[in-house]
Amino acid sequence: MQAETYTSFGLASSQEWCHRFSRQHAKHFSLAFSLMPRPQRQAMEAVYAFCQVADQAVDEGPVKERAANLDRVRATLDRIIESANPDPAAPWSAALVNAIESFHLDATPFYDLLRGMQMDLNQRRYRDWSELDDYCWHVAGVVGLMVIEILGCQGKLARKYARELGLALQMINILRDVREDALEGRVYLPQQLLDMHGLTRANLATDHATAAHRAALRELANRAEDHYRRADQLLGPEDRRRLRLARLIGEVYYPLLAEIKRRDYDVFSSRPSLSSLQKLFFMIRGFWRCRR
Repeated sequence: MQAETYTSFGLASSQEWCHRFSRQHAKHFSLAFSLMPRPQRQAMEAVYAFCQVADQAVDEGPVKERAANLDRVRATLDRIIESANPDPAAPWSAALVNAIESFHLDATPFYDLLRGMQMDLNQRRYRDWSELDDYCWHVAGVVGLMVIEILGCQGKLARKYARELGLALQMINILRDVREDALEGRVYLPQQLLDMHGLTRANLATDHATAAHRAALRELANRAEDHYRRADQLLGPEDRRRLRLARLIGEVYYPLLAEIKRRDYDVFSSRPSLSSLQKLFFMIRGFWRCRR
């Protein structure tokens, strides 16, 4: 389902494209989206499509073409923000125009996300926790800002919640993908952490975990858990009600951290994942926990 195969579409076909795209690329997220009222669901699917297309621009295809791919996404966003007109070559763009207009979404998080994607092209190394937090904010925390606006929350605590949850979930992503990222030349574990445990960037591409690997990943896991707990403690009763579907996404995703811990941080011999049955269980459990 590549954007290049579409040349013309209206709002309804764009929203349908985003719906099918989200079901294809994020089945557990799309199930959470399905619980929302239709306008919110369509907006969430449009935002998800934009974020995923931007991510694919820097992760897929020939390396030499990735910067140009990201530039095309940025040009489409410029067109949307400046003139509220969709791009005929981007099937998600009409749906995103409608989402931004319907929910008065701030443009800044969308551009911040693209800055995060640019980091994946240019930086790929992080000196310390502060630099890693900045990266996680740009690729995940800002997505949380988009989500809370669609869900009707714009207060200071809700924004802090988006930041903490975004950092937690992105750090879990980093934990899961340490080996695969290292093979691609990307190292998200801060150099400060690697030095502390006597690790080098090169030996993160191994297929077996050493005591040093486990100790370093345990530190990152603890930070992810701290961010997740802080997020949960930030919300008052009203925000908890409004953000229950955002909380549900966290409830489905967070158990991946427990799986990584169960494996004693061995993310090298095989990539940690949850089965479809496990995801369904956590979705049902999360729906019960987030019912109020």
